[in-house]
Amino acid sequence: MNNIFLKYLGTYILILLLPIILGWSIHEIVLRQFESYITTTHIALLRQTSEIIDNYTKEIEWRVLQIAGNSKIKNLVYKEIQQIEDNILLIREIINELGSYVTYTSNFNTTMYIYLKNMDLVITPNAAYRLGDFFRDEVFFRVKGMDALEWHEKTINTYYPGMFLDARKMTIEDFGRYEMDSFVPYIQSLPVGYGKPPEDITGVILFFSSEEEYISLLENINIPAGGWAYIADEHDRILTGISRESTISPVDYKESENEGFKKIDINGSKMIVIYTTSAINNWKYTTVVPERFLLDKTQIIKTISLAVMVISAVIGIILSSVFAYKRSKPIRKIIELLRNTSDPGAEH
Repeated sequence: MNNIFLKYLGTYILILLLPIILGWSIHEIVLRQFESYITTTHIALLRQTSEIIDNYTKEIEWRVLQIAGNSKIKNLVYKEIQQIEDNILLIREIINELGSYVTYTSNFNTTMYIYLKNMDLVITPNAAYRLGDFFRDEVFFRVKGMDALEWHEKTINTYYPGMFLDARKMTIEDFGRYEMDSFVPYIQSLPVGYGKPPEDITGVILFFSSEEEYISLLENINIPAGGWAYIADEHDRILTGISRESTISPVDYKESENEGFKKIDINGSKMIVIYTTSAINNWKYTTVVPERFLLDKTQIIKTISLAVMVISAVIGIILSSVFAYKRSKPIRKIIELLRNTSDPGAEH
C-alpha cells in the first residue's frame, strides 16, 4: 500500500519539477540576454568611437602631408645647409602657416613641431628654436621618463612613414605652467616615402593630439570596476586607454574576427572581451569587463528565482503528499477489502 502512495507522490513531484526547471532556465535566459545587451551596447559605442577617431586620424594624416608638401617648408628642407639668419622671413611665414594647420584640425587640442636637419632648427606654431635650445630647456620641451635629446635621437634616426605612437606625458612650449599634458604623437619623417635610410632623412614632423580627447570618447562606455577599455594600433600596441581600479592588459586577438566578444582568463580572473576593428586603419577598440559584473547584475533575479523555487518546492512537496494520500486512500481500502475477502479464515 505504501508503494501506491509513493507512486502518486512521485508523479506529483515530477509534475512539480517542471516549473522549477523552467524557472531556472528563465534565469539562464535572462543572464544570456543581459550579456547580449552589454555586448551589443559596447560594440555600438566602440563603433561610434572608431568612426570619430578614424575621421580625426585621417585628418591628421592629411594635414601632415600638406605640411610636408608646403612649398616654403620644402624650400628649407631640400636645400643644402643653410643659415637661419638668411631665412628669417621665410621661417616667420612658416610659423604663421603652422598655426592655421593646428587650429583648423577638428575640435581636438593639438600642437606640433617640425625639425629640419640641414638647419638644426625646430619650428612650432609659435616660434622657431635652435635644436639645443628647444630640447635642453624644459620650458620648451620635456618627455616623461625620457631625456628630451634621447627623444630627438629616436625620432630622427629611424624613418617613420606616418604612424601614431602610444600616449605619453609631455611639455611643449609650457611657458610658465610647468605641467605635463598627455599627448598621442603622430610622426612623419621627411622626405615623405618608404624605407629611407637614416642618412637620407632630412627632417621630421611631429603632430600631437591631446589624449584627453580619446579618453573622453572611451568614457562614454560604461566600464565597471575591475574593467578597462583601450585603443590599440594595427600591431596591437596600446595607444591609449582607461581603467577602473585595474591595470590595462592587452588582449591576444589571434584567430579572432574583426568584431565580437569572447570570454578569457586574465591574471586568474574571468573576463569578457568586447571589441571592434576599424576598417580604415585596423585599430582595435576594446572593452574588458569582469564576468562577475554580469553575474552581479542578475544576482537579484537569481535570488528571487531561487527563493520562489525553494518555496514552491516545499509547498509542492506538502501538497503532493496530501494529494497522493487522498488519491491513494480509496485504492488502499479496496486492496485491504480484497485481502480480507480472499482470506479463507475471515468470517465477514
